[in-house]
Amino acid sequence: MSGPAARLHIAAVVLHDGGGFASPQWDAHGRALNTAAGLEWQTRQPDSVIELSSATYTGPQDLSRSLHSGLIRDRRQAKQTLSSGPGGVKSTPLWRTLERQLGNGFAPQFQWLWILSADTVAEPTALEQLEERIFTVKDEETHRTVEVVGAKQWVAGIEEPRLLSAGLWVTRSGEVSSLTEPKELDQGQYDGRDEVPGVSAHGMLVRASLFGDLGGYSPELDDDYAAAEFCARAREVGARTVLESGAAVRRPAPPQGAMVHRLGGSLLLSHAERSSQVRLRLSRAHLTALPFVWLGLWFAAAARLVALLVCKAPDAGLSQFGSSASALVNVAAIWRLRRHRAAGRKAALSRPERAGESPQQVLRTGNQAVREARLSGTTLRDQRRRDTTAETVGVTGQRTAPVSAAPGDEDALLEVGEGDGEFDQLPTRGSGDRLGLFLLLTVLTGISLVGFRDLLTAGALGGGAAAPASSSLNEIWNHTLSFLVADSLGERAAADPFNLVLLIFSAVSLGHASMVLLWIVILAAPLSALTAWWAASLWSSASMHRVITALIWALLPALQAASGQGRVGAVIAHILLPVLVLVSVRAVRLHSQRRDHPGGIAALRLTAGWETAAAAALLMAGVTAAAPVLLVPAVLSCVTAALLLGRQGRVLWMLPIPALAIFLPMLMSTVDRGSSLVAALITEPGRNLPTTEAGVSAPIWQQLLGFSQAFDPAAGLPGAANTERLGWLPGALDADFWALRLALLIGAPLVVIAVLAMLAAGRRLLMMTCGLIALGLVGYSALVSRLAAGTAGGEVLGGHIGPMVSALALCLIAAAIGGLQGGPGSHAVLGGIFTPVASTLLVLAIFASGVFWAAPRLIPTAELADRTITAVNEQQVLIAPAAVRTLPATAADLGAGPAATRTLVLSSSHEGVTAQLRSRSGETLDKHRSAAVQEQLPLWAFGALAEPGTNGSAPGELSSSQQRLGDLVASVVVPGSENTAEIAFELGIGHVLVSEGTALREAVDTASGLTAVGDTEFGALWRIESGPSEELAAPAGVVGAPTAWARIVTADGEPVALLPSEHHRLAADLSAVLLPEGGALELDDGTEYHVQIASERAAGWQATLDGERLRPVTASSLGAEPEEVSWSQQFHLPESFAEDPRGHLELSHSPQFQYPILVFTGALLLIFLLVALPLPRSWRILPVVSDDRLTFRGEGRP
Repeated sequence: MSGPAARLHIAAVVLHDGGGFASPQWDAHGRALNTAAGLEWQTRQPDSVIELSSATYTGPQDLSRSLHSGLIRDRRQAKQTLSSGPGGVKSTPLWRTLERQLGNGFAPQFQWLWILSADTVAEPTALEQLEERIFTVKDEETHRTVEVVGAKQWVAGIEEPRLLSAGLWVTRSGEVSSLTEPKELDQGQYDGRDEVPGVSAHGMLVRASLFGDLGGYSPELDDDYAAAEFCARAREVGARTVLESGAAVRRPAPPQGAMVHRLGGSLLLSHAERSSQVRLRLSRAHLTALPFVWLGLWFAAAARLVALLVCKAPDAGLSQFGSSASALVNVAAIWRLRRHRAAGRKAALSRPERAGESPQQVLRTGNQAVREARLSGTTLRDQRRRDTTAETVGVTGQRTAPVSAAPGDEDALLEVGEGDGEFDQLPTRGSGDRLGLFLLLTVLTGISLVGFRDLLTAGALGGGAAAPASSSLNEIWNHTLSFLVADSLGERAAADPFNLVLLIFSAVSLGHASMVLLWIVILAAPLSALTAWWAASLWSSASMHRVITALIWALLPALQAASGQGRVGAVIAHILLPVLVLVSVRAVRLHSQRRDHPGGIAALRLTAGWETAAAAALLMAGVTAAAPVLLVPAVLSCVTAALLLGRQGRVLWMLPIPALAIFLPMLMSTVDRGSSLVAALITEPGRNLPTTEAGVSAPIWQQLLGFSQAFDPAAGLPGAANTERLGWLPGALDADFWALRLALLIGAPLVVIAVLAMLAAGRRLLMMTCGLIALGLVGYSALVSRLAAGTAGGEVLGGHIGPMVSALALCLIAAAIGGLQGGPGSHAVLGGIFTPVASTLLVLAIFASGVFWAAPRLIPTAELADRTITAVNEQQVLIAPAAVRTLPATAADLGAGPAATRTLVLSSSHEGVTAQLRSRSGETLDKHRSAAVQEQLPLWAFGALAEPGTNGSAPGELSSSQQRLGDLVASVVVPGSENTAEIAFELGIGHVLVSEGTALREAVDTASGLTAVGDTEFGALWRIESGPSEELAAPAGVVGAPTAWARIVTADGEPVALLPSEHHRLAADLSAVLLPEGGALELDDGTEYHVQIASERAAGWQATLDGERLRPVTASSLGAEPEEVSWSQQFHLPESFAEDPRGHLELSHSPQFQYPILVFTGALLLIFLLVALPLPRSWRILPVVSDDRLTFRGEGRP
């Protein structure tokens, strides 16, 4: 090392926001606390101090020749007073002011600038070390080109040296990295660094001539990004940057310093840094590649948003996406940055001493050096892995929540641990708990399998309200997205929320959703016991109490009634309700124990409970989709609890969001059709059951006992030996009031214990919550049972209250078991013997319920139809084995084929003839549309308030398509009708199925235009005669079909050709449409042709021929009266089509708001799903230890 041969002139350039220099401030140990003190205690004092300030100053990047510098107070005046500098580059008044204050200007080689911002405090020997490095020769060849010297950056406010950066590196994506661990302790480990790609602007010593030529920093970038970009520009013109490890300055940590992730800055940067990264990447792209890079950065921003959602940081994801988007759309800033870079390069290379013999060669060499200095992907990944394992990362000193030491408590199972594994270590549970749960599930599963042995080999669940689901994932997907009712003549209605549940089941089971529904009903009792046992940890840690909870929930009469009547939605809701309550309470508890972390990122607030709340929100969506009647009480409960709990209950606001989102399409369709909105909110998935089969809703006192269907309290037990049912009980139990006695034995102990517990002093919050929710559910259940939810056989039905009874029972269970766990106050009020007596009563109730549930199922000769839904109800079990297909194979194959025909299903009863259309394989749950079946419903189900037409629709008013369907039914059942085949062809109906009614069968058998196929397992089947279609052109897959959903007709309605279609979509190559004799399709010149589909006219239909849109047939296009236009949707084919009937014809239905609604709903569900998914520890966003804790540790050192 050699000493200086001549003294340099160093000017300290101090930048601030206009407040001026504060007087020097020192701490108790004599250390400098501000910039003024840092300058005063320098061992080598600067030769001059230049102050530049402005109220709009943001950082050292404002020290720039650009007109957009924050140090320029009047930009308009500055623009008017521009002057030319080296190379003809324009200089601003700010730049001229800086040049004048240097005395000799930027030109002298001995003039250097020491850049200090107002928040920078230099160490005493910083400037001396920086100056000494200028004269220290480490490489003879490159020493003369060292023109930028940087200092280490230490965290301000901490006694020990904690590094912010020791040099700066730029990645290919434009991210700037320091290659140091977060707040790493400086122990000299980086003293070997000398030449680096960049150094921080804080404390930078730079040759004045270089700084003046390059125009300083770029104000469009953040401070470190601007410094790294300046050093890269300096390297382009031949100047080198070195780091002096002996010099250090202290400054506050940047915002992103509070968090790290294995993907580092690719995920987490402040707004200014993210914008700087995008702009820096675009500023260095070649002009020809700029548009492609710009588009690629949009995709990168979207990928970053998804990644941050997965990392449980939705607020950070939205913030980062907004920062990227704002930088991408601000094309002017990118252009200024590129222009500033070009101007600086031009000015620097205008000097002969820098340009040499060939400025182009200097620039090529410099650019090559910049590219070689870019940080490689391997090095960056290694550094990020080191960041996540640094000693200052993830040090919180506490768990996310206190883990209860009580045996069997579930708290430990849901807490986020501090283990070293990828996933947190789960504490073990006591062996007694596991053994009790295992025995309980084994017994219940065995009894369920024996009791439902008739269903074990079935393909689907049938009977009662049950119906199969479509047999493929593709079908359910199409029915979920479509806004058309499949089993109709083109009615418009969005899918029910339950379709999402079916979609999940189908995806998990690879297209066997019907089998999943079947086994859910078979295993309803053990599954309910499992979820209730899990949730019981909220109310008691005792193993016995958890087993009691599980048995009460699994043997609840409401669950037995729902299973026996095939109400799969109510069964699913019953199973999931305890889990929903458990996860929701956990989310509130975790959020109430939150501790805020710096940085404002939700993922750093490890106790905030957002991840658990997202899971609870998805569970609520699933529960309400299965049982829509629970939507209103669920939303009201969340809103009320959130208001009462204040900040502690903030997570409850997000719980109803997914549920409301999945209901939005159906509710909008209901309003659009003028259907009953109330009915849509209380209907249930599946068929409607008349009261003659299902019974009426139970009164309130029976609901409190756990029954959803009413029973006669004065009657005997239906299982007595002298009854018509399966006789397995003594005949004496057929006497009066045995039903009431057994119901009280089963349900009264729970009600009494719950009420007493609610009146006790202990655990007041739990009891009050249970009591208030129970009261609300009782009132809402009484209302729902009186509101019209649908019709069956001409009868207006009230809403099914089974899910309400389940929710009510869960409140009673929580209060009762919580009372048994109790506390000092509750024991004082209820007495010391209350707990054992109450436990004994509950055990007796469980024993009675279990015996009367299991005994009929274990009788070898008992069949499903021989049993009643509960031990006290007279209603028969309605479920039975069924097939996935509900139509005969002949009709189903034709409906699922290219012809896409429909089947007319007729049945007769005392109410008259009922006609239903079925597409493809028949009735399925995913085709059900609540919005389409709730038309012309009164508000009330019965009594004087039940007045038809209260929704504004005239009773009996039929649409044109319904009238045409009525004409077909009349033609079929009235002897002598001759136009049956023609009407069926028009409606796209290929078969007629008579499912019930001997008289109706005889009438259909005599109808013209029908050919008898024979008896099937689903009824008598007839095929529509194919006379009208035998002479029509058709593709290979449609030949021989009596009709098709799509066809080509003349303007007069005369059919010409049949076309293939699928799921209300047409995509046909017309060259494949052949005449019966095998030739190509030939049409008459001068004749107008239309494309016709067997769907009613409606908005949203679109058709194209070779990409050219076709005009829909309307009254105005025909010049006719509206009533003269056909009911079916048609499109005009071009006049030239008759000459050349070729091309690619496409037709589909896409309402205006369909895709925006579906995209919004899907995106919202995806966000919640990504937030809720479990995440390995190495993928989490981890907090960095706070400065306060580092200060404490520093002060505590010996």
